[in-house]
Amino acid sequence: MALGVRYAALLLAAGLAGGCADPDVASNEPLVIATGKIDAANRCSDPCDNVRMSLRLFPANHQMASFFDDQLVTEADEGRRFRATVDTDDDFLWAVRLLTNGEEDRVQVMVLVGPSGAGNGLSEADLFALTTVDLKSEQIDWIDLVLESLSFTPTGVAGEMLVETTARIEVGRTT
Repeated sequence: MALGVRYAALLLAAGLAGGCADPDVASNEPLVIATGKIDAANRCSDPCDNVRMSLRLFPANHQMASFFDDQLVTEADEGRRFRATVDTDDDFLWAVRLLTNGEEDRVQVMVLVGPSGAGNGLSEADLFALTTVDLKSEQIDWIDLVLESLSFTPTGVAGEMLVETTARIEVGRTT
């Protein structure tokens, strides 16, 4: 009898907490598989108050995959998350293939100001601090570009501004 009461209490507690008594049942919560941070700096002519950002994957000897192509962002977008999935981006499946192909490809965030741009790129292993070359065998359901900071600072040169950007890339799946 005490075991039945304890089991019922466990089920009730799991239900109230939004949990699941069966650990094998998926929760549909997002699970971040890998996170990487990229910083970029560029100069622009004043006035400038926005930049265009793109996330690009450069494989060795293959076609590039590009996300969030020329996504226009301002300082008001700090903290904003831009998500790519199979339903929102034509290059998503190609990017997943590159991120899981067992080869060390390059990931780059481009920050474009007018016709010029600056970007910082790293290998998958370096960007995501992996002990393997990439995310081989992982299921990837989404790729996020999170704008952490964006600033426009006068350089002291007439009509010139320094643009500094910090972005985070998160790769994940729905559990």
